[in-house]
Amino acid sequence: MAAAGGESPPDAERPMRKVVVTAASAGIGLATAKAFLAADPGCVVAVTTRDRARLLGAYSEDLHARLRVVVSDDFADPTKLEEAARACVDALDGEVDVLVNNLGAATLGCSLDKTSAADLMWHVNINVTSALIFTQACTEALCRSSGAIVNLSSIAGARGLVGVTPYCVAKGALDQLTRCAALELAPRGVRVNAVAPGTVATTFHERGGLGKAGAAKYYKGGGSAHPLGRVGTPEEVARAIVGVARQTWTTGSIHYVDGGRMLTMSTAEGLGGPR
Repeated sequence: MAAAGGESPPDAERPMRKVVVTAASAGIGLATAKAFLAADPGCVVAVTTRDRARLLGAYSEDLHARLRVVVSDDFADPTKLEEAARACVDALDGEVDVLVNNLGAATLGCSLDKTSAADLMWHVNINVTSALIFTQACTEALCRSSGAIVNLSSIAGARGLVGVTPYCVAKGALDQLTRCAALELAPRGVRVNAVAPGTVATTFHERGGLGKAGAAKYYKGGGSAHPLGRVGTPEEVARAIVGVARQTWTTGSIHYVDGGRMLTMSTAEGLGGPR
């Protein structure tokens, strides 16, 4: 059936064989890279990490030949982000069908009075500048493939929360980057969307300051705050990311994958907390 203007709609099953996923050693990034690899036996994924051995150890050996590993020791440094982004595109021979900007982090308990300018910029660089730089590096390749960008946001981007000011600011900025990039790249055939999870059981909270025991306790008790009665898994978010990347007539949208958390979330809460 012809679309408006007489043009045929694009193929909903457009191949996603050249994919970039940032921060793919664990958690949502790992699950996302695996999901793309599972979706198409011809898929090759460029992945970023600080530790090559750790990353490869997280994937079965039969997948190693389909990974293009890019290592950097500081993903908060814009110069090193640019180097890593260029390396990912080069590793895929200049072809990119999907970019997943998964890189992100937070310092939990970083309240307004304790937030320095350096704290804010660290959060912005990790969560927003990284997405900007990888988007810029991949744009020409994505335009050639009529590809898709999926940014990993958070429900913290849409709600003010106690004790995580810089993270909320950064994720709110990422949502706006998503919308602005969607408008700018739409005429060139590139879709840009974000997936915003609620609380997901990953290493995010442990590394953010709760520690392993604190994170486990939070996940055990935090499920009741979600209408569906539990926290999410990385695989559930990964499936959403792949699904959003497949959508050919969706752009500029923030997709909440949160067990219903946005429906009940209070701005008085802290981030023990959403990812």
